[in-house]
This record gives sequence, C-alpha cells and structure tokens, in this order.
Amino acid sequence: MLKNMKNQFVSKFGFGFGFYFHYNKISLKIFFV
Repeated sequence: MLKNMKNQFVSKFGFGFGFYFHYNKISLKIFFV
C-alpha cells in the first residue's frame, strides 16, 4: 500500500515536472523567436 502511494506520487511528480519543463521550453521558444 505504501509502495503504491509512493509510486503514484513519483509518477504524478514526474508528469508535473515534464509538463512544466515542456511548457517552459515552448514559452522560451516564443520569447526568443
């Protein structure tokens, strides 16, 4: 149970971080171009 919660947290954090990084890259492209 605890392991499952940890995995869920890691996947949510990974997705959030990936989305944030992707969004930042897009805004940087718009800013520079």
